[in-house]
Amino acid sequence: RSSDLVVDGVTDSSVTMKWRPPDHIGAAGLDGYVIEYCFEETGGAESEKKANLTDKELDALVDNITTFGPQLCGALSAKTTSGEKNKIWSDIQSKVNAVGGNNRSIAELKRGWNNLKKQTKNKIDQNVVLVPEGEGEGKGEGEGERKGEGKGE
Repeated sequence: RSSDLVVDGVTDSSVTMKWRPPDHIGAAGLDGYVIEYCFEETGGAESEKKANLTDKELDALVDNITTFGPQLCGALSAKTTSGEKNKIWSDIQSKVNAVGGNNRSIAELKRGWNNLKKQTKNKIDQNVVLVPEGEGEGKGEGEGERKGEGKGE
């Protein structure tokens, strides 16, 4: 992660930024930087928000991230260069757009993936009950346990 980011100049069509390189670069090295910008819509009449990812798009996204998860955010991510990660995301984008036809950007897909992770975590948290200390079966005093409220329990 870079630090000391400073905006050096702004024009109608560009922004110039400067920063210090990270103090520590992992074994994979540093190939470059990826800079993304987010256009925040004002919600006015002219702003048109794309629909949420369809079920087919979500299925394709989940299938592909499941396949490439280790390289994107798992055990192999430290050894995967940013160029390789960008290529993976580009391939995922192509596959999702092939089934959905909505011409999704990589940023939209990342946002959709993050939303799906957040929704899943929230559902799991809603189905978990914390058992007060000393009331869990077979637990010693001072230890709590989490019990699911789902099927089969």
